[in-house]
Amino acid sequence: MPESQSRPMTRRAAIAASAAAGAGAVALATGEEAHAANGDPLILGASNSSSAVTAVENSGNTTGLRVSCSSTGTSAVALVGKGINAYGLLASSSQFNGGRIYAEVPGRHGLLAENVSTTSGSGTALWARHRSTGTGSEGATAVRGIQGDGADPLLSSIRATLWPAAGEFAGPNGVIGASAQGGTGVIGHSETGTGVLASTNTPGVDALYSAGNATIAGDLAVQGMVSKFGGSFRIDHPLDPQNQYLSHSFVESPDMMNVYNGVIEADDTGAATVELPDWFEALNRDFRYQLTPIGAAAPDLHVSGKVDGGRFSIAGAQPGQEVSWQITGIRRDPWAEQNRVPVEHAKPETDRGTYLYPQGFGQPAELSLATRQSARPGAS
Repeated sequence: MPESQSRPMTRRAAIAASAAAGAGAVALATGEEAHAANGDPLILGASNSSSAVTAVENSGNTTGLRVSCSSTGTSAVALVGKGINAYGLLASSSQFNGGRIYAEVPGRHGLLAENVSTTSGSGTALWARHRSTGTGSEGATAVRGIQGDGADPLLSSIRATLWPAAGEFAGPNGVIGASAQGGTGVIGHSETGTGVLASTNTPGVDALYSAGNATIAGDLAVQGMVSKFGGSFRIDHPLDPQNQYLSHSFVESPDMMNVYNGVIEADDTGAATVELPDWFEALNRDFRYQLTPIGAAAPDLHVSGKVDGGRFSIAGAQPGQEVSWQITGIRRDPWAEQNRVPVEHAKPETDRGTYLYPQGFGQPAELSLATRQSARPGAS
């Protein structure tokens, strides 16, 4: 018999201890010091120690062990698990969820994870891992966060068509990443794949929206239309590369125009034939020509033969004279034919009353389209 049970006990405590010992669960302690021996019940109201497992087994459709705390103090805790060189708490299941933690009042956390170490780079507040390597709809996720109706089915549909992730989140905003220390709000990185993938199935809705400047330190491939206020290249100034930049504006046109030019030398008769790439006529239509004689006037200089068979002809130059030529064409490839740039078009209903650049019309900045987009529900 354990030492704690050999001491005098009240009748009520003795009955409870005897019943608990038979079930192998919990015993009541007297007011004296008590310790549970290996394999014996836990002693309530006393400090228990053991080098063996004390198990509580429940075969019914109910709770196996309930621990509650009714105190309203900020330091009160219902259950504490602390490990020394071991896990503080381990929850697992062979056929169901490993554990469930929830809060019943607004403004409280279902799970509060905190690493109290003050050493920089020491540990993680919350660490989740899934050992499955499956992909597609059969793949596994380490962390899933959902908010609101439809969030869980949405994640399942994305998983089925794309792939699972270590973390999956869906709600009015899927993920909010912020930094108050001058760092990066969201970091996306991949060794062999895509660092960040943004997508949407709703026409007219941005898959990716930046409410501020964006820098791309690498190539940018756009499989669609580019709309902008203006544009330029910017390079290190060739005459002062350490201290200055040099910029040139793009050439704009209401058409999808391509520009080609060059210099050719006329023959002894003042004629010349300009050879064009073999794909020139497949890509372009509606040609326009510009000819400029170099070194001397050539009042009779003209295009003597339009584009045909990948070339056009000029005549009327001085014998052996150089001629600067330019030809433009309008794109006629399938994508261009189906996606012409509308020169004038009405704003969508959602954009009415806003400006792309309100300051240019003497209007306040809050009337900008960017401000409205940032304020829309679900906007990032």
